[in-house]
Amino acid sequence: MPQPKRKKQWSTKPGLHKIIINCSIGEEMSNPNISKRLNNQIRLITGQISSMTRAKKAIANFKVRKGMPIGQKSTLRDEKMESFVQKLVHLVFPRVRDFQGLPSSSFDGCGNYSFGLPDQSVFAELESEYKASELNSTYGFTITLVTTAENDDDGLLILKNYGFPFA
Repeated sequence: MPQPKRKKQWSTKPGLHKIIINCSIGEEMSNPNISKRLNNQIRLITGQISSMTRAKKAIANFKVRKGMPIGQKSTLRDEKMESFVQKLVHLVFPRVRDFQGLPSSSFDGCGNYSFGLPDQSVFAELESEYKASELNSTYGFTITLVTTAENDDDGLLILKNYGFPFA
């Protein structure tokens, strides 16, 4: 079912509006050591403090209760967003094992794009901060690129202009 078109209220200049980095690890977030370590890793990667995300509803199969902490997220704008894009394109994607490019099918119908990274070890900032033994538990990241585009074709063109490698 196609997504309803929504009007975007920000700049008419084509480009990126914001980037959202999300890491959900479920019930492990109740452990304060893991929560603190994940918060520090996202801070090193993005350059700003992340906020905790909580479950919106209870899911018994996953042992998740409503309001339970389940992850961390950070929203980047302006200069931090631009530097993160350059880091992704030039440093992170070449370090991802067997990377064949991003699939062009992950648009949401409104020009926004989401993709996942399998683990945090592809970020060079973490190698210098943590020893290999401290990175033994890996957490994947979901990264959402919110563009000013009205449709997926325009969003693809914007991201290609930023240098994102599509398959």
